[in-house]
Amino acid sequence: MAFYQNVAENTAAAACQGPEKIIACDATNLSNLPKADGVMLFDAHLGDALATFTYVDPAVKKDTKPGIRNANLDMFDPSNGYPGDTAAGSPTFKSATYDDKFKRRFLDGQANRNADLLQDAQNIWSDIQAEKPELYPDNMPFIVPGADGAARLWQADTSLVNCTKNQQIFLTHTGTENPSPGPICSVRIPSASAAGDDSFDSVEKVNVRVWLGAHALRTNGRYDQTRDDITGIDYDSSATSTVSMVKGIGKHPNGNNATTPLLIVANGGHYFLRPDEIVYENANSTTDKTFAIEEGAVHGGGPCTQCAQALGLPQDYFGDTNKRTYDFMDEWLRKPGRFLP
Repeated sequence: MAFYQNVAENTAAAACQGPEKIIACDATNLSNLPKADGVMLFDAHLGDALATFTYVDPAVKKDTKPGIRNANLDMFDPSNGYPGDTAAGSPTFKSATYDDKFKRRFLDGQANRNADLLQDAQNIWSDIQAEKPELYPDNMPFIVPGADGAARLWQADTSLVNCTKNQQIFLTHTGTENPSPGPICSVRIPSASAAGDDSFDSVEKVNVRVWLGAHALRTNGRYDQTRDDITGIDYDSSATSTVSMVKGIGKHPNGNNATTPLLIVANGGHYFLRPDEIVYENANSTTDKTFAIEEGAVHGGGPCTQCAQALGLPQDYFGDTNKRTYDFMDEWLRKPGRFLP
């Protein structure tokens, strides 16, 4: 959604073909897009490239033998602080407890493996452009074990990337707090799975052009995850980056900002509270942007009954999260002067 609106307002050349991008977007069918009156992001993530970056498993020593792992970088090794999966292979309610030394090793290893994958993909793409006969002339497969949805540190350790930095609008089961008394933290349960990581399902199976355009991301400092932040990421290096795209929404050549209204709602039973706050902070629609958090809602919007269970609360504690969210959206849409007289 953010990509669409950025291109519609600023053209593909400005939105996704600049020198800061790892690879320029394909502008086919991206001309003369009608601009939306406003943008609503519902529990949005930071983009496919950031998602892949944080999924890449640094414990994989060799792509052709992914079962051979580096124990010093293995987030699923109990000696590093992982509590283990349940018997059925599903996530446990118990959070991992990684110490600072392991977190530093893991995050450095993850950044390094991502950098190596980026360099490999760029080398292949360069050889394709050079028309080297040993490669297909149009594209090549790019297969990455342990890069699709399993080895994300903050999904195992709920102390990481769990809270906003600032007070925000909080849609609670007892009423709306505007703003909240303090930063808001997720009530989520751990969602990493060793069984999922040790599976063919964790393999990212794309071509090299797609990897460069949709799954690769640069760093711009030492990559880190803390209780309330993700740092060291060059969001502008990928056209899939929500952060990069919202910088262009409402941005016009005359310098005026008072244009595209933006609403972001994050769900408090999931892990996008700080990520969506990062999007909000970078959004260019500074004169009309709203960020709210729905208490106890899972990614899809419904109440997190497992979160309530883990907290020792009744399963219906968070109430009708969908109704609260959509009532808030309705109120936002109907505010006089925003879209209607």
